[in-house]
Amino acid sequence: MKNAVRRKASPKFDIDPAAQDALVPSLLLQPLVENAIKYAVTPKEEGADIAVSVQLAGKKIRITVSDSGPGLQEGQSDPKISTGVGMANTRERLMQAYGDAQIFRHGKSTSGGFEVFIEMPYQTKKAMAALEAAKMDKGSDAATIANDTGTKSGAIAQGAITT
Repeated sequence: MKNAVRRKASPKFDIDPAAQDALVPSLLLQPLVENAIKYAVTPKEEGADIAVSVQLAGKKIRITVSDSGPGLQEGQSDPKISTGVGMANTRERLMQAYGDAQIFRHGKSTSGGFEVFIEMPYQTKKAMAALEAAKMDKGSDAATIANDTGTKSGAIAQGAITT
């Protein structure tokens, strides 16, 4: 099965070098790529392309996962309609971690497939370590620092972006 998926899926990664130190919640992209395999690659005999793009945009990180599959099915005007939990869990995790400082959109891509767009605060291990140190310092205002990083109190991103 693994080889069949590998032959049918054509992955492409476009990771901005300036964004490689960005922290993202653990396994954030896993259900999105899994959905691309399930709904774009598997149904098409010739397979499909899956692209992951990560760009730094000021103090935000922008992540796009797209595929060249069939996109939304006929009559499915609302991309929120789903039988699975991957998209809903991803949206909820982003909301819990970043509140209104995040954007989660999905729908038909410009190439006709499906696309998920995520924007969230750009954070690094160094910035998060400074935040934790400030929380330990009784004289500092940790809430102000947390607001500057766009992270809700207690929500810490886990993994760096790697290919």
